[in-house]
Amino acid sequence: MAIARQLRSNQTSGVLLRLLMAIAAFWYSVVLGAFSHATAETVVVIIAFVGLLGLLYSGFYDNVSESTPLWPFPVAAVVCVLGGVIAAPTNFTGWFLFGTGCVILVGRPRAPYLLAAVGWGAGAITLVALQVRAEPTTSVLLWNTAGVLGILLLGITRRQSAIRRQQQAELVERSRQLEQRSLELIKQTEQTRTETARAAALEERNRIARDLHDLLAHALGGLVVQLDAAEAVLDAGGGRDQVGERLRTSRQLAVEGLRDARAAVRELRSDERPDTASVTDAVAAVLNGPVGMRLGLRLDIVGPPRLIPSQTAEAFAAVAREAITNMNKHAPGGRASASLIFSGPQVKLELINALNPDRGHGELADSGDGFGLESMQRRMKDVGGGLRAGAEGGRWVVTADWPGEGVAE
Repeated sequence: MAIARQLRSNQTSGVLLRLLMAIAAFWYSVVLGAFSHATAETVVVIIAFVGLLGLLYSGFYDNVSESTPLWPFPVAAVVCVLGGVIAAPTNFTGWFLFGTGCVILVGRPRAPYLLAAVGWGAGAITLVALQVRAEPTTSVLLWNTAGVLGILLLGITRRQSAIRRQQQAELVERSRQLEQRSLELIKQTEQTRTETARAAALEERNRIARDLHDLLAHALGGLVVQLDAAEAVLDAGGGRDQVGERLRTSRQLAVEGLRDARAAVRELRSDERPDTASVTDAVAAVLNGPVGMRLGLRLDIVGPPRLIPSQTAEAFAAVAREAITNMNKHAPGGRASASLIFSGPQVKLELINALNPDRGHGELADSGDGFGLESMQRRMKDVGGGLRAGAEGGRWVVTADWPGEGVAE
């Protein structure tokens, strides 16, 4: 079955051709009387032809891979030497066996160089020596020497051709592997690009969620304050004018909150925004809103104000918005202050309110999910700044600072 599989390979025609040549050579040797010599010479001819048949069988495995069997190489060396031994009495038969053995031995890339040199050298020296001994003339020496050298050249050419075929096959295989690797890299690149786009989309959603949270928490916090105040006026027996004023203020807060939310979404979707902005104006706009006014906040500015990157100014405004919303939730009516400090390249925002455990909490103390502080910290981190929040000596202090990289003069 193994032979049948090999017969279906591309080497089938070459093997059959060598087999036909061996049969023809054997028949021609019989015709020429190669088996009619002395018994020893006849035995040598038979052994050489048996070895030749073995080499023909090895032709089924005639390749240059690591799986090539090694046993044909010493057989080919023996055939070379035996051909040289019987070349003088049999002429054609000896030359045929010597040439076939040497071409197979020298022409195999996996054949050891030493074995090939020894096999060809022993056979060539024996052949030339016995031919000159039978007919000691200069022409016989020259012609036989030229013959064995020609056979050596043929074997070397065959070896080089086999090596080139091996290299071409390796190049084809390497090209196939590189092509496969390229396809895999292209697929991985596409997957990476898809994941990057998905991550960017998720980050954009998180940004929108943070901004909307800040805006809506601020607007809704002020709205609840006004509605609570309206309810307090009703409970105290106040007039309709006072209640109406509170309701109108509540409506204004709702309208402003909706407008700010829409503006935030439009700004996030737009690629056009100014490079710099006034952090003083951004923070003051937040503190001058209804919640800031109820807390009695006034922005104190220390140092000469200046423009900073727009995204950084928005981060400071978001911190101020979230901080005063938390003040309104947890410490309504307490003393509070806000300071914006410009010191060299650094910009710092401090928001402080008094902690009074006897005052209790506002109506919004139990609302929200704790996302506000995390949002403030992330917003400042995104612009290269930092945020600290905590109790300090009976006060709650929120400090946002930015080192001033990329300051616009």
